[in-house]
Amino acid sequence: MFININYNHLYYFWVCATEGGVSKAAEVLHLTPQTVSAQISSLEQRLGHKLFEKSGRTLKLTEFGAVTKTYADDIFSKAHEWLNTAVTGEHNATAICRVGVTDGLPKSLVSKWLSPMLQVNSSVRLDCEDGSIDDLLLLLSRHKLDLILTDIPLSPDFHDLAECQKIGKSAMGIFAEEKTADALAAQFPQSLHQQKMVMPGTATPISIQLEHWFNLNAIQPQVTVYATDIALMKTLGRDGFGLFAAPLIVEQEIKSQFHVKRIGVAEKVFQEYFLITPRRSIVHPAVTEIVKSASKLSK
Repeated sequence: MFININYNHLYYFWVCATEGGVSKAAEVLHLTPQTVSAQISSLEQRLGHKLFEKSGRTLKLTEFGAVTKTYADDIFSKAHEWLNTAVTGEHNATAICRVGVTDGLPKSLVSKWLSPMLQVNSSVRLDCEDGSIDDLLLLLSRHKLDLILTDIPLSPDFHDLAECQKIGKSAMGIFAEEKTADALAAQFPQSLHQQKMVMPGTATPISIQLEHWFNLNAIQPQVTVYATDIALMKTLGRDGFGLFAAPLIVEQEIKSQFHVKRIGVAEKVFQEYFLITPRRSIVHPAVTEIVKSASKLSK
């Protein structure tokens, strides 16, 4: 086990990986290609792993090399921030808030959560990234995100990595096309029996809750589609694929944009929303503002 490395060697590797080859890295570093190659070889010997492999006439990163570059990206981007602070005397570490947003989350709701933060501190720049919860947790673990907004609770497998707090919940309404909504609303919820329905993704918390509610009310809808993305669910519902459930917190938007009507509310079925942050001693100050705005919006 080794406890230190030569960071000059790591820097030469990083420049080579970033520039796409030894010759280009040598030009940037004002060194000979032979010197750059020798330094990278020394790093490989120290680590006990190959960082590059030949692919025709070029070099490509090995699997370990790709992982190493990810860490090097973090190391040297932080070094750049630090040196900028030393030169300018200004600390910009919290000026950028990197937010992960899971695919199924209503984007209008995300906007409502984030906009008050910009009003409080206009100097903050948001860097938002969509993705699956697994992909976003990986980015969080690599310090590439400051927080994740999601409608999926954190798995116990990740409790050592991150903290999860509930920032709101919303009752769930059932929506139908305007032309059939009034008739279905009159006999709700029994009117849902044998009706076509677009459901949230299988095995998601909200899908499990809805299926339990159907069973309690002896309702068996005809599921036509399972869709993880709520925007896709709403579009399919509007286009005649069936009824769909959606959070009441975005009801007005749904009705005006998709020309559907709410026919009832699924009792004791709630969509919950979560904010996931890394387990670090310093948490981005934007987190506090997001929690405040989210708690005001939740129903």
